[in-house]
Amino acid sequence: MLITCPRCESKARIATSKAITKETREAYCQCLNLNCGVIFVTYTSVCRIIEPTGQKPNPEL
Repeated sequence: MLITCPRCESKARIATSKAITKETREAYCQCLNLNCGVIFVTYTSVCRIIEPTGQKPNPEL
C-alpha cells in the first residue's frame, strides 16, 4: 500500500500501527522527504467483504 504525505505528496512510510477495533487499524506514518518529514496518522478499515465463503477456516491448515 502506497502512503503519500498530505503536505508535500512525497512517499511516506508506516512506522507503527495498532488495532483500534477488529476491522480498523491506526497507522503512524512519516514522510520520507527530508525537507518535510511530517508525521501523521491514518486509519485503515474493512468496509465490506466481497466474497464470503460461509465456512469457518479449517484450524488444521
